[in-house]
Amino acid sequence: MGAPARDCPHRRCNEDRDHRRREGFRVAAQTFGYSSGGPLFTVGFKFIPAAFGNWLLKAGVQFLVLNSNLQTVNTGDSFVPIGSVGMAMTY
Repeated sequence: MGAPARDCPHRRCNEDRDHRRREGFRVAAQTFGYSSGGPLFTVGFKFIPAAFGNWLLKAGVQFLVLNSNLQTVNTGDSFVPIGSVGMAMTY
């Protein structure tokens, strides 16, 4: 029988892992970070003459779904909506 395998044999690595546990961070490796998506709506300003370009009003909402590591640093929220409103002009 050999010694049990350790994933990090260095003392410094073990101290870092213990510190992260004390601070409330999870140590487990994760492959999922976040997912995002949502609708974007555009409305054209037809009252502006075409000589001044194509003007649009844009509004949308984007939804983020966070993994547990990002949830920890985002005040415990795993679902975050982000709204946006703006104007665009192409010429």
